[in-house]
Amino acid sequence: MRLSGRRVPGGVEIEIENPVPENAPVPRNGHALDNVRRRIAYHFGARANLETIVDEDRYVVIVRLPDTNAS
Repeated sequence: MRLSGRRVPGGVEIEIENPVPENAPVPRNGHALDNVRRRIAYHFGARANLETIVDEDRYVVIVRLPDTNAS
């Protein structure tokens, strides 16, 4: 697992990366990620987002949040 965060113009970006095991379970219906997306949208609207990337050996979630202290 890898967790990183960095400041980007206008906010912050958080990235979580996990390896995909060889015998990974079948993907479910994504309720947890949908719940997080809805919470982000509720608090920040279109200024924030959650992106997922899945490839052969890794699963990455990227959360982009705006700087709420910026004018």
